[in-house]
Amino acid sequence: MGCMRFFIPLDRVDLGSFSLAYLAGWDYIPWPGQVFWNQGHLEIVRSVDQSAALTMPWPIGDTGSLAVSTGTLIERERPYVLPLELARGKVGRALNQMTEWQALGFQPPTSAEEMVAEATACFAQSVVLRTDSERSLKLAQTALALAVQAAESAMHAYIDQVLNATRATQPKRQFWLGVEQGHSVLSQTEQAQIDAFSNAAMLRVTWRDCEPAKGQYTFDLIERLLLLCREQRRPRGVGPLISLLPGELPSWLGPDTPAEEVQLHALQFLTTLLRDYRGKVDLWEVVGPLNVANPFNWSDEFLANFVARVVQRVRSTSPATPIAVSVRQPWLEDLRHRDCEFPAPVILDALIRAGVGLSHIVLDTHWGYESGTLLRDDFDISRQLDFWAQLGLPLIVRLCIPSRHDVDPLAVGNAKVQGETWTETLQAGWTRRWLRICLAKPYLKGVFWCQLRDTEPHEFPHSGLWDVERRGKSVLETLRAFRSQYLR
Repeated sequence: MGCMRFFIPLDRVDLGSFSLAYLAGWDYIPWPGQVFWNQGHLEIVRSVDQSAALTMPWPIGDTGSLAVSTGTLIERERPYVLPLELARGKVGRALNQMTEWQALGFQPPTSAEEMVAEATACFAQSVVLRTDSERSLKLAQTALALAVQAAESAMHAYIDQVLNATRATQPKRQFWLGVEQGHSVLSQTEQAQIDAFSNAAMLRVTWRDCEPAKGQYTFDLIERLLLLCREQRRPRGVGPLISLLPGELPSWLGPDTPAEEVQLHALQFLTTLLRDYRGKVDLWEVVGPLNVANPFNWSDEFLANFVARVVQRVRSTSPATPIAVSVRQPWLEDLRHRDCEFPAPVILDALIRAGVGLSHIVLDTHWGYESGTLLRDDFDISRQLDFWAQLGLPLIVRLCIPSRHDVDPLAVGNAKVQGETWTETLQAGWTRRWLRICLAKPYLKGVFWCQLRDTEPHEFPHSGLWDVERRGKSVLETLRAFRSQYLR
């Protein structure tokens, strides 16, 4: 059993942020642990005593709270001073990234270099003055804010340079942009607003939709959605065919259904579906999301084997169509609550090495939710996308972002908005930032918004493109302008 302790001045952070703290190893995968507040110290208890980095939301100047990480720390009896360690981690990563960029021929803006230099100086002073706790804490906080600001400034300049270079040789890039569509029937106005920004579609069709009773198949939903896409001549992805989210498996399957029986029925369903729709879809999202707690209480080993079997079945039945598996939350924050022998990156790496035919990874990213993806700066977003790209497959991002922070009566599940400052303007701003970062990544194939309206039951509060009065939000114009500026 291991424990890490951190001293935190209470006037620096909201107590509610403590529950979102977690430790992760060198591979960015969180360790499950228990978080305690004990006599002015944050304590995280784990079943292991390996070195790790702490991540938690922290106030950054006027930006609000962003998830920030320390460097890798060893366990010790003496508590770490958290503001100091967060500054150390951020300043170090900013310096390393600047050096990497310069080696690649990109010169960060002078202002960014000056801010990093100032952040480094403030951090050095905070270390020297550790006996003067108040001055040291203020200097560490200043160093952290400067490092975040410098990294974001350099990141924006880097993205501008990449996009300008790309547009010089390819004025409009082939990049999928669209919205996830399922059971909802759109009005003419809504369809026109989607048509204004989308050049592709992600059709949410699951096993539950296609086999409502055992052995009785109906493909009405996929037929309707594919017809709509054919009329508009848009590429279309379909799935997740086998969704592992609660409530998205066929109702005739129960938690006590033997694992081998579930697998047999799943393979039969896939064979039947693909026999009729082979060659009619541009991407099959076969199964996911991987890192949620599966509804059958399967062992991690059986789940990994199940994923491999369904991917193999789709590949053998539809050999020419790209195949994707989805993962919920790129930082895998869900794993801070539970043990997982085979986290999503491990399963995906094994599938790729086994050559079963996997060709894409879909990242489900629900920004600004305590049970979703914690808010981070653009620099950390870019680094995490690069982490997933190391697996060697193209990425697709599916995202949503809240436009309000109050109670959402039609939200189902446990998702809670992070912070109390969300507006439509902020939603649109975060969306544009995400889109620009994604477009600058050559390995990223497209982005899809994953929640249509706030007027129907949904998992993540206030994240639809239309509000409770079915009025289009500002983010629709952001999406339209982005396509007009950058895409075919």
